[in-house]
Amino acid sequence: MAWRCSAPTNAGLIDNLTTANILSTPRIIAAMKATDRAHYSPRRPYDDAPQSLGFGATISAPHMHAHALESLAPMLRPGASVLDIGSGSGYLVAVFSKLVRPGGKVVGVEHIKELNEAAESRFVAAEGTLAKELLQKGEVVFKTADGRRGCPGEKFDAIQ
Repeated sequence: MAWRCSAPTNAGLIDNLTTANILSTPRIIAAMKATDRAHYSPRRPYDDAPQSLGFGATISAPHMHAHALESLAPMLRPGASVLDIGSGSGYLVAVFSKLVRPGGKVVGVEHIKELNEAAESRFVAAEGTLAKELLQKGEVVFKTADGRRGCPGEKFDAIQ
Protein backbone atom coordinates (compact mmCIF):
# COMPACT_ATOMS: atom_id res chain seq x y z
CA MET A 1 0.00 0.00 0.00
CA ALA A 2 1.47 3.27 -1.14
CA TRP A 3 0.82 5.29 2.00
CA ARG A 4 2.83 2.73 3.95
CA CYS A 5 5.97 3.20 1.88
CA SER A 6 7.49 6.00 3.98
CA ALA A 7 10.94 5.31 5.38
CA PRO A 8 13.74 7.11 7.23
CA THR A 9 16.06 7.05 4.17
CA ASN A 10 15.82 7.37 0.40
CA ALA A 11 16.99 3.77 -0.09
CA GLY A 12 14.39 2.57 2.41
CA LEU A 13 11.66 4.50 0.61
CA ILE A 14 12.58 2.96 -2.74
CA ASP A 15 12.84 -0.50 -1.17
CA ASN A 16 9.34 -0.06 0.31
CA LEU A 17 7.94 1.06 -3.06
CA THR A 18 9.50 -2.08 -4.57
CA THR A 19 8.13 -4.35 -1.84
CA ALA A 20 4.67 -2.82 -2.39
CA ASN A 21 4.97 -3.77 -6.11
CA ILE A 22 4.78 -0.14 -7.20
CA LEU A 23 8.32 -0.27 -8.59
CA SER A 24 9.58 -3.25 -10.57
CA THR A 25 11.89 -2.01 -13.34
CA PRO A 26 15.53 -2.35 -12.23
CA ARG A 27 16.72 0.76 -14.16
CA ILE A 28 14.00 2.89 -12.56
CA ILE A 29 14.72 1.52 -9.10
CA ALA A 30 18.43 2.32 -9.56
CA ALA A 31 17.71 5.83 -10.87
CA MET A 32 15.38 6.60 -7.97
CA LYS A 33 17.90 5.27 -5.45
CA ALA A 34 20.58 7.46 -7.07
CA THR A 35 18.36 10.57 -6.81
CA ASP A 36 17.94 11.44 -3.14
CA ARG A 37 14.58 13.16 -2.60
CA ALA A 38 16.14 15.13 0.28
CA HIS A 39 17.72 17.41 -2.33
CA TYR A 40 14.35 18.17 -3.92
CA SER A 41 11.77 18.07 -1.10
CA PRO A 42 12.09 20.76 1.56
CA ARG A 43 10.54 18.76 4.41
CA ARG A 44 10.00 15.07 5.17
CA PRO A 45 11.43 13.89 1.83
CA TYR A 46 10.96 10.20 2.58
CA ASP A 47 7.29 10.43 3.62
CA ASP A 48 5.08 8.91 0.97
CA ALA A 49 2.94 12.03 0.73
CA PRO A 50 3.00 15.23 -1.32
CA GLN A 51 5.12 18.03 0.17
CA SER A 52 4.61 21.77 -0.25
CA LEU A 53 7.09 23.69 -2.40
CA GLY A 54 5.38 27.03 -1.81
CA PHE A 55 3.39 29.06 -4.33
CA GLY A 56 0.54 26.56 -3.98
CA ALA A 57 2.64 23.82 -5.62
CA THR A 58 3.77 20.44 -4.32
CA ILE A 59 6.27 17.73 -5.07
CA SER A 60 4.15 14.64 -5.68
CA ALA A 61 4.13 11.70 -3.32
CA PRO A 62 6.88 9.19 -4.09
CA HIS A 63 4.40 6.50 -5.07
CA MET A 64 2.98 8.83 -7.73
CA HIS A 65 6.46 9.43 -9.16
CA ALA A 66 7.04 5.67 -9.11
CA HIS A 67 3.77 4.99 -10.98
CA ALA A 68 4.61 7.64 -13.60
CA LEU A 69 8.12 6.28 -14.13
CA GLU A 70 6.91 2.68 -14.41
CA SER A 71 4.21 3.72 -16.91
CA LEU A 72 6.82 5.48 -19.04
CA ALA A 73 9.51 2.79 -18.63
CA PRO A 74 9.43 1.56 -22.26
CA MET A 75 10.09 5.10 -23.52
CA LEU A 76 12.80 5.98 -20.98
CA ARG A 77 15.81 4.65 -22.83
CA PRO A 78 19.21 6.15 -23.70
CA GLY A 79 18.78 8.82 -26.35
CA ALA A 80 15.11 9.49 -25.57
CA SER A 81 13.61 12.94 -25.21
CA VAL A 82 11.33 13.62 -22.23
CA LEU A 83 9.09 16.56 -21.29
CA ASP A 84 8.28 17.01 -17.59
CA ILE A 85 5.37 19.43 -17.18
CA GLY A 86 5.17 20.99 -13.72
CA SER A 87 8.80 20.38 -12.84
CA GLY A 88 8.82 22.71 -9.82
CA SER A 89 10.88 20.47 -7.54
CA GLY A 90 13.32 19.27 -10.20
CA TYR A 91 13.15 15.71 -8.86
CA LEU A 92 11.71 13.96 -11.90
CA VAL A 93 13.98 15.94 -14.22
CA ALA A 94 16.91 14.48 -12.28
CA VAL A 95 15.54 10.93 -12.40
CA PHE A 96 14.66 11.21 -16.10
CA SER A 97 18.16 12.53 -16.86
CA LYS A 98 19.66 9.34 -15.44
CA LEU A 99 17.34 7.15 -17.51
CA VAL A 100 17.88 8.80 -20.92
CA ARG A 101 21.67 9.12 -20.83
CA PRO A 102 23.68 9.00 -22.92
CA GLY A 103 22.35 11.14 -25.71
CA GLY A 104 18.92 11.92 -24.29
CA LYS A 105 17.26 15.18 -23.41
CA VAL A 106 14.97 16.22 -20.55
CA VAL A 107 12.99 19.45 -20.61
CA GLY A 108 11.36 20.57 -17.38
CA VAL A 109 8.59 23.15 -17.77
CA GLU A 110 7.28 25.10 -14.80
CA HIS A 111 5.03 28.16 -15.03
CA ILE A 112 6.15 29.70 -11.72
CA LYS A 113 9.50 31.41 -12.33
CA GLU A 114 10.69 31.12 -8.71
CA LEU A 115 9.97 27.38 -8.64
CA ASN A 116 11.70 26.85 -11.97
CA GLU A 117 14.81 28.69 -10.76
CA ALA A 118 14.78 26.74 -7.49
CA ALA A 119 14.40 23.42 -9.37
CA GLU A 120 17.45 24.17 -11.50
CA SER A 121 19.43 25.21 -8.42
CA ARG A 122 18.44 22.00 -6.59
CA PHE A 123 19.47 19.95 -9.62
CA VAL A 124 22.89 21.59 -9.74
CA ALA A 125 23.37 21.28 -5.97
CA ALA A 126 22.39 17.60 -6.00
CA GLU A 127 24.11 16.47 -9.18
CA GLY A 128 27.16 18.78 -9.13
CA THR A 129 29.51 18.95 -12.10
CA LEU A 130 27.45 16.48 -14.12
CA ALA A 131 24.38 18.74 -13.82
CA LYS A 132 26.38 21.71 -15.04
CA GLU A 133 27.59 19.67 -18.05
CA LEU A 134 24.07 18.45 -18.89
CA LEU A 135 22.71 21.99 -18.67
CA GLN A 136 25.55 23.40 -20.77
CA LYS A 137 25.06 20.74 -23.48
CA GLY A 138 21.28 21.32 -23.49
CA GLU A 139 20.65 17.72 -22.43
CA VAL A 140 18.71 19.08 -19.44
CA VAL A 141 16.70 22.26 -19.83
CA PHE A 142 14.54 24.11 -17.30
CA LYS A 143 11.96 26.42 -18.91
CA THR A 144 9.58 28.89 -17.32
CA ALA A 145 6.49 28.49 -19.49
CA ASP A 146 2.91 27.27 -19.56
CA GLY A 147 3.22 23.50 -19.85
CA ARG A 148 -0.27 23.24 -21.31
CA ARG A 149 1.22 24.66 -24.49
CA GLY A 150 3.96 22.01 -24.62
CA CYS A 151 7.23 23.00 -26.27
CA PRO A 152 6.52 24.12 -29.82
CA GLY A 153 9.06 22.85 -32.31
CA GLU A 154 10.22 19.94 -30.15
CA LYS A 155 9.22 16.29 -30.23
CA PHE A 156 9.26 14.02 -27.21
CA ASP A 157 9.27 10.26 -26.67
CA ALA A 158 7.61 10.69 -23.28
CA ILE A 159 5.61 13.43 -21.57
CA GLN A 160 4.86 13.45 -17.85
